[in-house]
Amino acid sequence: ESVPLEFLSVGKKEGTWKFNVPIQNLPYVETDLQITRELSEENIVLSFESYIVGEASVAFDYQTTFLASEKNNQIRFQIYDEQGNEISSISTGISRGEDKIDGNLIISKNRGIILDKIQDKTSYIDIFPSVALIDRDPNDTIPLEPIRIYFDE
Repeated sequence: ESVPLEFLSVGKKEGTWKFNVPIQNLPYVETDLQITRELSEENIVLSFESYIVGEASVAFDYQTTFLASEKNNQIRFQIYDEQGNEISSISTGISRGEDKIDGNLIISKNRGIILDKIQDKTSYIDIFPSVALIDRDPNDTIPLEPIRIYFDE
C-alpha cells in the first residue's frame, strides 16, 4: 500500500512534485475491556471498550454519554504506571466518528493514546478518570472509579 503525496510549492519555489509513499501497518494487539463507570445522578456514563497495544504506543477506546444539554462536559484521565509514576505523554478525546443523539443523550466514541512504549516499562497502568462539568469550576472534577489495564494478558 502507498499514500499519494503532492507538493505544490517548496519554500518559495512553485511547482508540482508527486510521490507515492509506501505505508505499512505495524503489528498490534487489541483487547476488549467492556468496563463502565457512571455518575447516575449526572446522567454520565464512561465505557472503556478496548485497549490496543502497538509497537510504539498504547491506545484505549472509550465512549462517553452525557445529557445533550451538557455535551461540553469533559472526561479527563490521569494515568500511572506500576511504580506510581504519572504518565504524561497522552492525547485523549480523539473522535472515532460522529456523535449520536439518543433522546436527550449525546454519545461520543473517543480514543486516548499514550505516546510512549510504556508496555516495555510497566506490566500495567492505572487509569483514573474524572469529569469536569460545564456548570462547575473546571478544576473541581468528580473522580470516577479507576481501572487497571495489564499488558501481559
